[in-house]
Amino acid sequence: IQRERPPIEFLERLKIISQTIPYERKNIIHDTFNQRMNILDIKNWPKILASIKDNGAELVFVDPIYPGLGNIDAEKVNLFTQLLTVIQNECKTSHLITHHSSRSTVTKDGDEKTRKSPYYGSMIIMAHVTGSYHVQQNEDGLVMHADKSSQSNLMDKIITTYDPATHISALDVPSLPADNRFLSLSAQWKTS
Repeated sequence: IQRERPPIEFLERLKIISQTIPYERKNIIHDTFNQRMNILDIKNWPKILASIKDNGAELVFVDPIYPGLGNIDAEKVNLFTQLLTVIQNECKTSHLITHHSSRSTVTKDGDEKTRKSPYYGSMIIMAHVTGSYHVQQNEDGLVMHADKSSQSNLMDKIITTYDPATHISALDVPSLPADNRFLSLSAQWKTS
């Protein structure tokens, strides 16, 4: 469920990624129908559920969650987490949600202040998920730190290296081809 940016952007990214990581088209469902939905309106939930069931999805991505939540407050976040629970129970799917963290702030002295767990909005989201990573960019790629692992099955830290030629961040295991490095990482996500 893409919640921001035009649909063509997702398709362009997928095309670039597919040049390095082949995939079966039938396994990726880009649902622009739900992008237009007010996901907090309970009257729309049957349509959202039907769309997920009709497409046979096993893993539902919501990227990112803040569009549609507007000014995030506890009531909106509660409705959103209820929707995720309903999707999981009714559609028998897992979900992966992305959420922008809050930006670092500057103190009166001009020093940059970054929160250890910079969840933007409500901590209800953190309470809802069984596992989460805080993703940070470094000079070479991305570093993902586990913030929460309710089932103790997440790696504490995942370091990836960005390849500008393929536009992919992957595990830094040179002995593996890029598609296997990505699959190794995604296998970790599937078991969490």
